[in-house]
Amino acid sequence: MFDKSTQKELKEQYRVLLGDVWGSDNHMIDFCTKKADVIFKTEEGFFLEIEKEDIKKDFCFGYSLSRYDSEDYDNTNSMAAHAKKSVDYFREENLKKLNDCISFYSDTRNELYFQNHYTNQKNNVLKNVVSFEYWNEPKDIFSKEFKEYTPVSDKDRELIIAAYKKELELFTKRLETYIKKYGLSKVKSWTYWRDE
Repeated sequence: MFDKSTQKELKEQYRVLLGDVWGSDNHMIDFCTKKADVIFKTEEGFFLEIEKEDIKKDFCFGYSLSRYDSEDYDNTNSMAAHAKKSVDYFREENLKKLNDCISFYSDTRNELYFQNHYTNQKNNVLKNVVSFEYWNEPKDIFSKEFKEYTPVSDKDRELIIAAYKKELELFTKRLETYIKKYGLSKVKSWTYWRDE
């Protein structure tokens, strides 16, 4: 499902389905299609996409307003300096979101539900995943609207995790290419007084 030819085919189908949402607005259809890096189909025939990750190059660190806490100020400035010099930090911060998603979706205590990706879609097959930490009760959060959410099966959970792993693989390749080309030359990092 995640090989190039299948992804190309799914992207074409996805593009057609986006026409039901955006009508003749080809600019938005192009934009949404390009942002979709990994597309997959669930057991129920729903289409889901994982957006292409942006490479994070800006890092800011807040320190306490307290004039008595110079240690916090020094540590924050050290972190800002570290962010400009450490390839490991740069790599880890950029991969954090995808790794966190894989970890979250892998925890079967967290409940997953499908919901419509666009409110104005006619076809109701373009979905995204809504997730709840195991300590939350979704019915309490959504009350009347809860009926619009479809529980994710175990098989589809595995598919979602596999899709995120594929996106992690693609993004890691892109990130490593970026690091080889630019290193940390475009990284910006700064500190600020944090309101508490």
